[in-house]
Amino acid sequence: MYFPYFRGKQFELLALREFSSRDSAVPAGSFQPIVEPVRENLNTLQKTLLELSKNGQRCHVVLNPRLGQLSGQALKLSDLAPEDITEEDQDLVKRFIVPAVLVTADHRAEQWLPIASRIEGDDITLIHDGTARLDEEVQVLSRFDKITHVFVGTGLDVYALRCKQLRQEKNDDFVRVLDGFRSADRNSEYPEDDFFSENHLTYVYQDYQGFGDFLTIGDSYSETGGPARAVAIHLTYIDKKDLNRMRCRHFVSDTNDSPDDPGNKFLEADKKLVTAVKQPRTSVELTPAVGEFKRLFHQQHFPGLGYVKKLSMLHHLYTMEHFLGDNPCKENSK
Repeated sequence: MYFPYFRGKQFELLALREFSSRDSAVPAGSFQPIVEPVRENLNTLQKTLLELSKNGQRCHVVLNPRLGQLSGQALKLSDLAPEDITEEDQDLVKRFIVPAVLVTADHRAEQWLPIASRIEGDDITLIHDGTARLDEEVQVLSRFDKITHVFVGTGLDVYALRCKQLRQEKNDDFVRVLDGFRSADRNSEYPEDDFFSENHLTYVYQDYQGFGDFLTIGDSYSETGGPARAVAIHLTYIDKKDLNRMRCRHFVSDTNDSPDDPGNKFLEADKKLVTAVKQPRTSVELTPAVGEFKRLFHQQHFPGLGYVKKLSMLHHLYTMEHFLGDNPCKENSK
């Protein structure tokens, strides 16, 4: 199972909505996004979750975000659905949207135990960073029949093993999320190509049932981005010449001496992308997102940097889906 981790910014949610409406090439349940809301205005999030529910897409939503405008607040499940929807749609949202809680000692997040205690039903997702005391969990969590445990970051395999021991009589799922995107201080500093991740290969051998990442955005978070002197487009790919490890191509503009004319910078970067994917032996999947990059270049159109990020995320999702479709044995289950 693949668990991409989204922050609830507009273009991340748009990418998620667009991807959920596709004709899926993998079994239901193979794709399970996690969303941590970061905006006080929940309208876009609510519309996204309703659309995902109508598409039969399971989604895990954090109720105690630690970042953005909602840092330190506690959301309720009722906050995640529009007020004016039908009872049938309300039932869909309840069915497909799974409450998730950040199990952390981070003071930026609302305390997780009271939130978990208030959750009704028998399904919950716990997102661990390894800072909380595990012995605090046992009493509250014993009433849940099924827990999806998500471990974010490196060095948590022993912590995960302890969680399994505490819940050994249950049929819980255990997921490892690692940030594969190597963010540069400046867009102009990205190399042409670098390593992304092998988590999609190794998780199954370390007794996890799923894996995840932060797509081509990365785990680092900022409310707004300043003017960029360079534009970079990021496309991940499976390197079949290197044991199917995942790598990332970075296509960077050439005119980088000032933040002026981002449209021209985008077209410079996009030209490099189009040239690269035309190569007969390109490793980059020709996904619908790549097709859109090609269309934008041929029309010499700049859609805005948010749209560019959305396409990059979509390409990553399609690439991962194609990998899972070609490698069903990676879909480990207990």
